[in-house]
Amino acid sequence: MLRQTDTIVSASGMFELGFFSPGSSTSSFVGIWYKKVSVQTVLWDANRDYTVTGSSPSLTINEDGNLVILDGSHLHRE
Repeated sequence: MLRQTDTIVSASGMFELGFFSPGSSTSSFVGIWYKKVSVQTVLWDANRDYTVTGSSPSLTINEDGNLVILDGSHLHRE
């Protein structure tokens, strides 16, 4: 399970997966961005159609291999 402050870095060290908040937003998204650039450049966003607003979201992979974003009492599948 990946929690809001956790990230996963690719073997090459080039990419990072985790929760991010664009700009001054208080909402969170799950995405992949370049790890070694000074300005965060998001390449992929798992939940662009809805925001994560809970205080302790997490990301997991279910038995079917689908991403599941847990946001307090809400469950979002990608």
